[in-house]
Amino acid sequence: MGSFIFICRTSYYNLSWDKAKKTYVQYLVGSDGTLFDPEPVIASKLTEAKARELLKYAYAAASSWWEPKTRDGATELLRPFFTNNFIYEFMQDGVVEFQEGLLPMYSISDDTYWLLPEYTDQPLTIRISDDGDTATVSQDIEGNVEGEVYTARATTTFVKTKFGWKIDQFSYDYAYGE
Repeated sequence: MGSFIFICRTSYYNLSWDKAKKTYVQYLVGSDGTLFDPEPVIASKLTEAKARELLKYAYAAASSWWEPKTRDGATELLRPFFTNNFIYEFMQDGVVEFQEGLLPMYSISDDTYWLLPEYTDQPLTIRISDDGDTATVSQDIEGNVEGEVYTARATTTFVKTKFGWKIDQFSYDYAYGE
């Protein structure tokens, strides 16, 4: 017997066949891996240095994807830095499927909507939620499109997981610099 996966926006159920019990075992999987697993939370407070390091490595991983990958290969590339929720949304709307595999839209067009902002060495603004489980990091960045220089506010939301801080979403506010 195989596995079944039921997906919803924030989590999914994975059903696996247990041969010994001759029944399906259900696992609820959320943004930080299988829920109720015994691993302790290893993420500490998100400092500017830690946020900058995570953003640097996540950007390097995302911007290195220029060759077709399988769905599993793409997930493996992104999982150390991004939540399962982000990866699911990205796989739905941010990739193009070719016979050779998947490519992110930003690698085949000038559509950088799904490409993580490239943060600079300038100071970051960090806001941590009251419960300490989410943090938003923002910075004003400059861009240049065909000689036209613009300023945008890049904002990235981190979520504390059992496996450390991971990126759950990001956005650009282009109207900010006008």
